[in-house]
Amino acid sequence: MSIKRVANKDIDKHIDNLEIVKGSNIFTEDSGKLPDNPETDDNLYIVYSYGWHFPMYIHCRQANLWYGNSDRFSVSTSKHQSQARPSRNVDQWLTTDEMTDMIRRGSTLEFLISRAKSVDTVRQGEVAL
Repeated sequence: MSIKRVANKDIDKHIDNLEIVKGSNIFTEDSGKLPDNPETDDNLYIVYSYGWHFPMYIHCRQANLWYGNSDRFSVSTSKHQSQARPSRNVDQWLTTDEMTDMIRRGSTLEFLISRAKSVDTVRQGEVAL
């Protein structure tokens, strides 16, 4: 399957439609099936700037939510964030680390479960003190 090439100035229209496209240093992909969670197959639609190290936006199909990256990386990446921003409001802003964790987990649900478990672990440690 060939990936459709589009101009960055037009990429937002394709992102709104969750299309797999490649611009100039902007690209999109669907998440793959995770070995430990087969329900996550293509659940996340991800928009990257320059490489997999900087996800700009994630759409979770299961939750029908858009997530945006609140971190700043460079002037050119900030321009990419403007060009690739979905027309629908971003539902929540996350850090790069949080977005990377969500991608690794494959869904909003698995990401939130993980966060809840880590908060619970911290609380248990506080009680033990």
